[in-house]
Amino acid sequence: LNIGQIGTGANMAFRRAIFDKLGLLAVALGAGTPAQGGEDLEMLFRVLAAGWGVVYEPAALVWHRHRRDLLELRRQIRSWGRGAFGYLTAGWLCHPAERGGIGILAAQLLAVYYPRRIAQSLVDPGIELDLAWAELTGAISAPFYYLRSRHRAEDDAPPRCASMGAIEREHV
Repeated sequence: LNIGQIGTGANMAFRRAIFDKLGLLAVALGAGTPAQGGEDLEMLFRVLAAGWGVVYEPAALVWHRHRRDLLELRRQIRSWGRGAFGYLTAGWLCHPAERGGIGILAAQLLAVYYPRRIAQSLVDPGIELDLAWAELTGAISAPFYYLRSRHRAEDDAPPRCASMGAIEREHV
């Protein structure tokens, strides 16, 4: 369930058949929602849970907007924390069989990863304490923002979790 070990969806593409089998990206997650992200991680989880794989293509080119100042970067980093824990919140609610793994991952992030980043920022001038703190506060606030996103999404469509359904393992 720790999809972050694979990477993020900052630049990803899917075959159409994936969406036909697994459904679209989760509408309650994403940069344009209060959750501010996590739809990439959630879709990668569904792809792997269905028995399919992912491919890394180092020759692919992508353009990313870099933040111009510390305030913009802080907002971006906070949204990363919010998106990651939005994904975990969605997983907790939508995939009950995975709750054990989700709980372990969330506990590891909150008890080890974030405190380590904050401690590193106190001794390493290359790591801004403010940025480490922003990611943690984004993570802590994520369940609230995910639920707000989900509520808004349900106003526009029937409530649903992105489905993994009964999927046959096949090459897509």
